[in-house]
Amino acid sequence: MRRFGPEDMEQVEGWYRARGLAQPPPSTLSACGFIEPGVAAGWLYRTDADFALAEGIVTNPAATPGERHAALNALMGALVEQARKCGFRVVLGVCRDPGIASRAMDSHGCRSLGMAALVAREV
Repeated sequence: MRRFGPEDMEQVEGWYRARGLAQPPPSTLSACGFIEPGVAAGWLYRTDADFALAEGIVTNPAATPGERHAALNALMGALVEQARKCGFRVVLGVCRDPGIASRAMDSHGCRSLGMAALVAREV
């Protein structure tokens, strides 16, 4: 696991495409991202409140389930540790996949805050 860099963008865009997901524009990615090369990536979005957001987590569908599992665990650990170092008290995550939500609750001590619709508007 290492910090995400601009050289990793093409690889991660390929994972989004392979999964049929909208690719986040590079300008919207947090400067605080982590990647397990060839397997998974995600970002920590810092706020001016006491919480940070773990977001944009994506895995390489060509990686084995075991590789994805291990990388997601390491990624969540890295995001939580970075949040702790930055002084945040809570890490929130938006999960599109019920399996990811279950993993967050079962393996990382998260709790569900309920279902919600994520909406956006360009300004």
